[in-house]
This record gives sequence, C-alpha cells and structure tokens, in this order.
Amino acid sequence: MTDIENRKITFADRYIGFKMSSAGGIGKSRDSTETVDILRSSSSLSTIAIDGDSDEPLANETLYKTMGNREGGSHFGALLPASEQDPYTGVLTVNLRKANARSGDVIFNAMGTEADRIWVDGAGGSEPNFGKLLMEDNGDPEFFVETISEAGYGLVISLIALPSNHSRCEDAAESIRYYFELYGSFPSVHFVVTMNMWGSEKLDDMGDPSFAYWYNSKTRKAMMESGRLSEIKMPSLAKDMFKIFGDFASKECGAALSKIIDKDFAQANGVPFRQRSTIARTRAIYMKQIEADPFLKHFFGIA
Repeated sequence: MTDIENRKITFADRYIGFKMSSAGGIGKSRDSTETVDILRSSSSLSTIAIDGDSDEPLANETLYKTMGNREGGSHFGALLPASEQDPYTGVLTVNLRKANARSGDVIFNAMGTEADRIWVDGAGGSEPNFGKLLMEDNGDPEFFVETISEAGYGLVISLIALPSNHSRCEDAAESIRYYFELYGSFPSVHFVVTMNMWGSEKLDDMGDPSFAYWYNSKTRKAMMESGRLSEIKMPSLAKDMFKIFGDFASKECGAALSKIIDKDFAQANGVPFRQRSTIARTRAIYMKQIEADPFLKHFFGIA
C-alpha cells in the first residue's frame, strides 16, 4: 500500500470510480463485484453500481449478472431487466466501449442523485476518454474531470496489474501507463492498482517478486511520487468458486459476496461450506488491506 498519511492529499466527500483496462479477461469485473459489495456493506455510504460491458450481443455483463436485482431476492431468481434495476441495490448498464450521450446520461444522472459512491465496471477496450460521455466529438479528460469536480465528485481510476509471468502482464502495465498519462496530472484523481494474484502467493509481501515487472516500472514510480496511488492484492480463486457467486456464462444465478458468506443465505441456496469459507477468507484479505491504506479506508467508508 502507498503511505500517504504525511502527504497533502485531500479526500473528496463523494467519488465516482471506473474499473478500467484496455485488456479483457484479466479480473476487472471480479474486483468490481468485491468493490461494490464492500461499499454497500458500509452503513454510511450510498452506492450506485453501473456495468459498462453491456448493450452488445457478446457483452459479458458480469457485474450486472452477479449483483443485479433478481425476482424474490433469490440466488436463482430471474434477473430483472436493466430498466427495472434499483440503482442502489442492483446494477444499471451502459456500453463504455462506445462513449456516447446514452451512457453519459446514465452516469451523470447517477451523479445528480448525489450518491456517495458511483462505481462503473468498464469492459475490456472501453473508451478511455471519459470526456466523450459529455461531448462525443469534442470532449476530453480535462473537461470530464472539471465537470465531475463541479458536481462535487472526485475520480477514482482502478486498474489491474498482473504477475510478471502472465502472458498479458505487459498489456495490463501499458494500460496503467496510458491511464496515468491521461489523468495523472489532475490532483482530484486517485489511482488504485489491483494486483491479480494469478500464480502468486505472497499476500503479505508488497514487494512480491511475482510482480517485479510492475514494481520496477517507471509508471509505478511516477504514480508513487504523485501520492495518489493505492495498491491492493486480489487473491486468486479456483474456477468452481466463480459458479457460486455468479454464473458468468448465463444469467441463471448471482448474488453479492456478502450474501454468499452469510450462513443462512448460503444454506438456503445450497452454497457448500468450503466455497463459503474460501470466499469469506478472500473478503477478510481485502478488508485487511483496505484498513491499512488511508485513501481506501476513506473511500470504503471505514471509520
């Protein structure tokens, strides 16, 4: 984690966060499900969730499938259409691959509610210039940041780093560099890099050699020097775990992780003890890291 306690960093009261990467299939949506669930577990925060990988035939809609409102609130209840989703308990949808007025309206209408947190889970290959959500032809990052600042929101850009031996490690690192190049000059923008621990086991070692490519990068050095970088490790899960909190290939089941680890919900919906315990352990690892980072602690509403 980045030590920013002694730096002159001002935290905003409200934030909109985007989980982004030019690369797909590297763990963005899994991290978003954890993020939204932890945010909504805070009694002090109101949180709107938006799935940015929607409105296309092959869209994954992972956040929507996993955490969207279902009939009867059941793990296996029918997933309600996007138009019937409650923004504070379910998931709205947009297509961030095509930044346009429709997507912009959903996002800026969410800001108009003055929700404490808005979280947008981007698709792989999403448009990085958020200014196009305001003006499709002429919008730029500066215009976007200024506009949300006037609305009382800070911006969080959350990205993924991969272990050095992963085939897409360089792609993920290049995406981090690009987003920092676009938004790093704005003091109201904070960056979170989630290290997806495929093949890495050193949860308590922030100098983990598995992430040598990321740790030794010029981008990380510059982000550290800005004082606006937080890092968090995301433990890997066995494939059978994913079927528990959401069938990503269909819309047949899905539930927030906080429900999965609840004993009564788990027993009522047939969630095995091993899976429930593993997911609970993952949550505990997240929380330990969040509580150790001043920005993340503020962002997640932890007193």
